[in-house]
Amino acid sequence: MNRSHASCRDLYECSCPELDRLVDVCLKSGAVGSRLTGAGWGGCAVSMVPGEEVESFLHAVSEAFYRPDPRRAAMEKQSLFVSKPGGGAAIFLTERDELSEALLVGEGVRRAAGARPASSPQVLLPRSSSLSGLLETTDLSEYSSGRRCT
Repeated sequence: MNRSHASCRDLYECSCPELDRLVDVCLKSGAVGSRLTGAGWGGCAVSMVPGEEVESFLHAVSEAFYRPDPRRAAMEKQSLFVSKPGGGAAIFLTERDELSEALLVGEGVRRAAGARPASSPQVLLPRSSSLSGLLETTDLSEYSSGRRCT
């Protein structure tokens, strides 16, 4: 996470001094990793903090970053909060009929939004059967011939 933030800051130049300061404060306050998130050019940071250190982390970030600045202090409640990671996005297909239904629904949504039909429909599928497996974009034309991805 830390190297990712450095890359965004130095190579892509999509950070800003305030966000860099927030990431530094988060790291000094107990985060094991911290980086910008979202579209960049200001905005949000996400940090990984050990569960037993969350309360002290929140207090330290509040004292060092939010409370010294009246504008930031006014936004602290909606800006500094805890969340837990989820399992991520995935589509699990068990039958070919389900795939056909998913394609029809997906294409209907695209058309309702005014988009042109996709020439090669794609979907995120798990690379392995594990829920924590990495996701990859897979061309669905493999399924039209009855071929299975693993």
